[in-house]
Amino acid sequence: MKNKKIIIIGAGGFAAVVAETAILAGHEIIGFADDNKAIKTKIFNEYQVISTIEDLIKGKNFGFDHFIIAIGHNETRKQFFLQLIKKHSSTSIIHPNAIISASAKIGIGNIILAGTVINANSIIGKNNIINSLVLIDHDSQINNHCHIAQGTIIGSNVVINDKTLTGIGKAIPSFSNVN
Repeated sequence: MKNKKIIIIGAGGFAAVVAETAILAGHEIIGFADDNKAIKTKIFNEYQVISTIEDLIKGKNFGFDHFIIAIGHNETRKQFFLQLIKKHSSTSIIHPNAIISASAKIGIGNIILAGTVINANSIIGKNNIINSLVLIDHDSQINNHCHIAQGTIIGSNVVINDKTLTGIGKAIPSFSNVN
């Protein structure tokens, strides 16, 4: 589904990557929410901070349809997701150069970046970052609030448990269970 109006939670360097990915995927960026940057601070191109995260947690809406969280720290991202989902809707942002099997299942709140390959029967839970150039082979499962770092290769039939952070370029053998 295209043309969703998105607010991006977090306004660091990663937020600019997420904004660019969202635009390439056909979404409209409303702005950013951050508790540590002043309102009207420009983050990416003309897009700026329009709200605090705290205001969104309280239920304020600035004309967006969905939020996406661009914060790399898994526990922080989890806490914001659990608070925001009570009042707002989330969506996944998928780079148009990601390759995702038609049989893969993708939950809400995921960021899937350029060059990612997700093969048959894989399951991606909620609120994950699947960074650039990640390979997730068939029948693998990424649970919730994980950050699969750039260049990670995940074999078949792997389970990645909640809040896991992989290292850049990590190779995870088939049939592993990773915390």
